[in-house]
Amino acid sequence: MNLLNTSRYKLSLIGASLFSIGLIMVMLVSGTSSAEAAPKKPPTRTPTPIIVPTATATPVPNPPPDVPGTWKVVNSPNISFGPNTLRSVAVVSAADVWSVGYGLIEHWNGANWRLVPSAPGGNPPDFKSVTTVASNDVWAVGRRQETTSPYWNKPLVEHWDGSSWTVVPSPEGSTTTSQLLGVDAVSANDIWAVGDTSAPAPTYVQALIEHWDGSSWNIIPSPNVNGSSWNSLTSVAVVSANDIWAVGYYMGTNWRTLTLHWDGSTWSVVPSPNIGPYGNYLYSVSARAANDVWAVGSTNNGGNTLILHWDGTSWSVVPSPNIPDWTNQLQSVTTVAADDVWAVGVATFTWYISDGDAITSSQTIIQHWNGTTWSIVPSPNPGDGNNYYGTITNELYGVAAVLASDVWAVGKYGKSDGLNVTSQTLVERYTVP
Repeated sequence: MNLLNTSRYKLSLIGASLFSIGLIMVMLVSGTSSAEAAPKKPPTRTPTPIIVPTATATPVPNPPPDVPGTWKVVNSPNISFGPNTLRSVAVVSAADVWSVGYGLIEHWNGANWRLVPSAPGGNPPDFKSVTTVASNDVWAVGRRQETTSPYWNKPLVEHWDGSSWTVVPSPEGSTTTSQLLGVDAVSANDIWAVGDTSAPAPTYVQALIEHWDGSSWNIIPSPNVNGSSWNSLTSVAVVSANDIWAVGYYMGTNWRTLTLHWDGSTWSVVPSPNIGPYGNYLYSVSARAANDVWAVGSTNNGGNTLILHWDGTSWSVVPSPNIPDWTNQLQSVTTVAADDVWAVGVATFTWYISDGDAITSSQTIIQHWNGTTWSIVPSPNPGDGNNYYGTITNELYGVAAVLASDVWAVGKYGKSDGLNVTSQTLVERYTVP
């Protein structure tokens, strides 16, 4: 149910004179991270000292009284290549937790996280989501780039049988590029995956839904919004075999929220609200009951978090807090109980320095629903800014709960070598003393 979504950047200008060198700040609206770019060589000029707004300097409210525990960083391994970003996390038990990302599969055994090899072959797998059925029945989905020109992305599905990961064939939505961004399970022979696929004009990208029936994956017809040019499904959540939700966004006159529902026989578009005239996006959905479903994302209207709730009849916007002056996005949501819901994401801040380079810093954001209101809960930001430009990176993309007192969140942070920033896996855990 945790997605990542493809990177889409939207910039809005905020003029502000910081000091004598005339730095200009702007806000960046970003669906994903900023630190995955290739390391930058140092300019030949002598660097001019700059003042960097640090993530830790932003005031965050004290933990609400209904949140008795704390979030702490848990050590997690990294690989020598790739961005070291974890996109999704799923739970079997307290001693059996899985997380996936680009070229990464990691497992928690109750004592530590360790790397687990994915199935061999081709380019590194780009996993976007993971779900669990049992200790010997785990599914991860995403995409893999072809090794030959024109290097299209193709859907990727891998399965854990208790001893190893293997690729399970899955259909391609088109002859060009397709990807799976979310997965959830009803049972061992009833699993759903969602994403998007390229298509001819005028709908250049269409929703893609695939189903596992116990023996094979098959494409299930899914609707696209009339008059739209882009439909992408980022997450799927199961209530029951005949009550399933998928969320994402589509492009009409602007980017708008997209919610689809499965009633046991067909998928249909269900109207969902948006905030303001500009872009609105949903990145994750979590379902507890037929009348209690949450979807989270972001809106370009003020650069704020977006939270929707389904009460069994309709979707409605639920107010959610934001870190002031930063662009806030919620990337994942998990439901423990009607009065215990967690959402995680990232807040970003971008400014330009005198040579025109854009510098972006980010910090984690975690929110909690107590049955009445959403509130921001303090979360660690291990990334440092001890590099040439002072860039700080701390981002969360997935969340899953074992119990009310045991919740996991995953993402990445930036580790500096004094010049460049490299991505490292970030795992945070909420526990109650």
